[in-house]
Amino acid sequence: MNKKISLGVALALTLLAVALTATVSVMLSMRIFDAKVSSVKSRGAMYDKLDEMDTIVRNNYPGDIDDDILFDSVADGYIHGIADPYAVYLNADELAERAAKDVGSITSIGVDTVKDGSTGYLMVTKVYKESAADVAGIVVGDSIIKINDEQVSGLTYEEGSSKLLGEEGESISVTYEHDTSEITRDLDFTTYELESVYWLRTDNVSYIRFTRDFNDTTVGQFRRALENVSVSKDKGLVIDLRNIGGGININYTADMLDMLLPLGPIIKGQYGENDIRVLFNSDPSCIELPITVLVNGGTSGYAELMAAVIRDYPGNFIVGEQTMGVGMHRLLYQMTDGTGILMSVCKLTTPKSVTFDVNGVMPDYQIELDYAVISSTTPDMMIDLQYKRALDIFDSMLRDSGIDPASITESEPESVPEEGAEETEEGAESEEEEESGS
Repeated sequence: MNKKISLGVALALTLLAVALTATVSVMLSMRIFDAKVSSVKSRGAMYDKLDEMDTIVRNNYPGDIDDDILFDSVADGYIHGIADPYAVYLNADELAERAAKDVGSITSIGVDTVKDGSTGYLMVTKVYKESAADVAGIVVGDSIIKINDEQVSGLTYEEGSSKLLGEEGESISVTYEHDTSEITRDLDFTTYELESVYWLRTDNVSYIRFTRDFNDTTVGQFRRALENVSVSKDKGLVIDLRNIGGGININYTADMLDMLLPLGPIIKGQYGENDIRVLFNSDPSCIELPITVLVNGGTSGYAELMAAVIRDYPGNFIVGEQTMGVGMHRLLYQMTDGTGILMSVCKLTTPKSVTFDVNGVMPDYQIELDYAVISSTTPDMMIDLQYKRALDIFDSMLRDSGIDPASITESEPESVPEEGAEETEEGAESEEEEESGS
């Protein structure tokens, strides 16, 4: 039996619902208004303070003020004030230098570096042949202490490394620590084309080493390396990310992970405690080989992400040392005056929502190794114990599957030199042009 309510009751309920809706709307509007007013007041106070400071300084400072330097310093101070350890303000020259580096060429003294967390110095991880640094006697493992008499330890990695870039024909003064001596030299800038990927196939293992941070030529080089080394009869694939920072464009990392991994999410971003979003997915094509990734304390940023994501999939492992712990997704914003801001927008996570910011990526097999042992050419199992453990892992997996590793047919070693190599016919045919991500 249906119960009926009177017209008066129905009207009262309707009015009550309208009143509740209006009340909630008013409350939300007031909160939004209060937040906006507070934000406007805060910004107004900041502008008023800067205006007051500027008036005092210009009325009382006896020297000349360079407005370009002043504006850059104010912008730089603002970025330092947001407490983002990875954020950096880039003036027009620094932004242009970073853009040039991202497209696969660089004008520098001829070294690649990483930030030494214990000293704050820039540790040299690569020296270009016949470069100014090479001629001066700088070798892998040396530490750059001063640039133009400015202490490197007081700079961020981006600030310090950008000072090692310049214009063709110009020079800078560099003080570096070699063995136990401090040496100062004037070094010229030279332009270099960047080779990012070295590959080798020997002992029925595919080996791909990244020789510098990812740029827009890296993806094509990585694809060519995979096509040359990844074959079904191999025991596994070793990806060497030691001393690699990963660059500033996450799209390159996503493209390479897509080549390696099966269908599904590959990179996620954590924007809040309960706000995790899928940033990139992989298509069904993948590499049908177990993968072991080599990392160390010089592995940071998107290179850490690449290692952590690969390990999320069964049969893949990480060997080496705890990574640096730069686990934020950073975006580069270019402003109307030609300057830029590189800042964090979210915390990076693997498909299993594992983060690594600050704490770094912990290897499955921890093995310490001196920087100088890590070679950019054929790894030597006698001294490169991290690489040797990777090979041991593949042999162990074969035994667990009932296969004698010795029964795998031996393959002839193949490799592509790291720099200055002529492209093989096979590689030239397989390379496809990559579009740069934003």
